[in-house]
Amino acid sequence: MSIQTFPQTTSPEGLEQVLALLPPVARPDQIPSVEDMRAGMDQRSAGFRLPEDLIESPTTLGGRGALRIEPRAGGAQAQGVVLYLHGGGYVIGSPSSHRGIGARLVQASGATVYLLDYRLAPEYCAPAASDDARTAWDALAELHPGEPLAIAGDSAGGGLTLVLMQRLAAEGHPVQPSAGAMLSPWLDLDVDGYETSGHPQGLTQDRTLNLDLLGRFGDMYRGDLDARDVQVSPLYGPLKGLAPMLIQVGDDEVLYRDSLLLIDQLKAASVENWSCEVWQGMIHVWQRFWPLLEEADSAMLNLGEFLREHLTQ
Repeated sequence: MSIQTFPQTTSPEGLEQVLALLPPVARPDQIPSVEDMRAGMDQRSAGFRLPEDLIESPTTLGGRGALRIEPRAGGAQAQGVVLYLHGGGYVIGSPSSHRGIGARLVQASGATVYLLDYRLAPEYCAPAASDDARTAWDALAELHPGEPLAIAGDSAGGGLTLVLMQRLAAEGHPVQPSAGAMLSPWLDLDVDGYETSGHPQGLTQDRTLNLDLLGRFGDMYRGDLDARDVQVSPLYGPLKGLAPMLIQVGDDEVLYRDSLLLIDQLKAASVENWSCEVWQGMIHVWQRFWPLLEEADSAMLNLGEFLREHLTQ
């Protein structure tokens, strides 16, 4: 187990230029409709051009759509498979919105990456997303028999990553993940507890996300489940017996608190096969800006190295 801190290298002015590419966090009375937020998230990624050394193809996993990204034939041989679960608060986001992260992950890890189009709230409440991820896992195990498989995700997808790891371990599934990676993970839907958690960092510094929006998204997704139900808040689930984990988090984000609490839980459970990277001054899921931010690309390279290590053993 280890916690490593990475200093901010981008100037404040440079970071502000990146933040200017994002819409401002809406006030509670100005939050756009779900439809507009979904369209906006996809639109912001529409201009991404897939690197020439990669190829992408639409596919299905367990009846759900997915996007497969892999090294182009004639290039490097793919090593292992990663199921990537996109972020967006369980309400927005898609494989299209996360093509950039998926592509860089392929380059950094050498793996074939599948971005799953899991069902979203409010149309589908919990445990729909978790069920889709679980079904997709079976599909991947069948498509890639004998190959090492890993799970990764950002924000809500980071929480979903831990939920899936816990489900597979509890079931004693014959194909366990070789590793799990969580980028700025959302692990606790009980946002009412954030102010009193003992880890207030990020509550007033996050410039891309706020508790009001988290609360709204969490209520949409959890439906009738309690906010601390382990099906939606894996922070409260079992942590022993899971695959090696990597956590990446910025210390300028609301969800910094979730990663700190997960570390507390891992230590309390005497779990040792984890590592956490704390990136100073970084915003929520800064890794998506890997073409623009040195810290983002460095984090993606670290993520790739972690996955490569566990997918090639």
